[in-house]
Amino acid sequence: MNRLAWMFWNEDECRPRALYRLLLQLLLLVFVLLMFASLGSLLPRTALIDWLGQIGILGVAILTVWVACRGVDLRPFADLGFRLDRAWWSDLIYGLILGALLITAVFFVAVMAGWVEVRAIPARSAAFQPFSLALFLLFVSYVAVGFGEEIFFRGYQLRNLAEGLNCRWISPRGALWLAVLISSSAFATLHWNHENTSILSWVNTLLGGVLLSVAVIYTGRLALAIGFHITWNFFQGGVFGFSVSGNEFLVTLLTTEDRGPALWTGGAYGPEGGLLGTAAFVTGIVLILGWIRVRYGLLRMKLTLAEYPYSTNRAVNVLS
Repeated sequence: MNRLAWMFWNEDECRPRALYRLLLQLLLLVFVLLMFASLGSLLPRTALIDWLGQIGILGVAILTVWVACRGVDLRPFADLGFRLDRAWWSDLIYGLILGALLITAVFFVAVMAGWVEVRAIPARSAAFQPFSLALFLLFVSYVAVGFGEEIFFRGYQLRNLAEGLNCRWISPRGALWLAVLISSSAFATLHWNHENTSILSWVNTLLGGVLLSVAVIYTGRLALAIGFHITWNFFQGGVFGFSVSGNEFLVTLLTTEDRGPALWTGGAYGPEGGLLGTAAFVTGIVLILGWIRVRYGLLRMKLTLAEYPYSTNRAVNVLS
């Protein structure tokens, strides 16, 4: 194989190298999103159409990852963390519980400190009635976000980055941690265009990405990360009425008003922009590692996530 072809193609694995696998999936995502947006522009703007559009965007992200897995990565989609065994479902349930409990703890600390004023008056959406329907649609949105973002960042990106970085100079363990840092940085940067962002909100979002990645690299499954992502967002916005990464929602069980120091509460960005969010994410990492230790009897990274299981020979260069 000549040098130029070697830079783009992994002969041992019979597929493009990691950098180009990632780029091809992103190009496919952008192409399909543009087509999706073009079709959407032909429809009238209503609240229901906007909601379906948001769900559709996440569906497109999942679809493009599936296509990239089958056509570019040459792996089953289940390899990204969807081996639906008994352990997968127990991890999902723990993630759902942990996400809800941690944001509830943030809420109570803020209330006890006098930083948040609470009114037990649900906020109703004028676009969707009755209130129960609006709250249900919000929950469905967060389920879609949980699945979509975890499949994209902790499923496809983290796995391909780890495989690409695993080489003679970087061990599988080092490759996984580098992949965690890179994918979490991309995750945080994607949130930078939200309202009321700050350096602390970026750092906290990166830390949240690390938390979700830890759940994956120590279990080999997406279940715990998906569960945590869903309930952390839903309870934050749909139950307690906080902003979620700078986004406000008109459907909440409680109405809250932030009166505390933004350094702690996150201000208009929500808890993810303050030190309470930092503490919650650090605690979450500890509790996730504790769950894995108790549930599985050992705490060991899944180093196979950094190795392509279908090649005849292990890759030996940093672009593999």
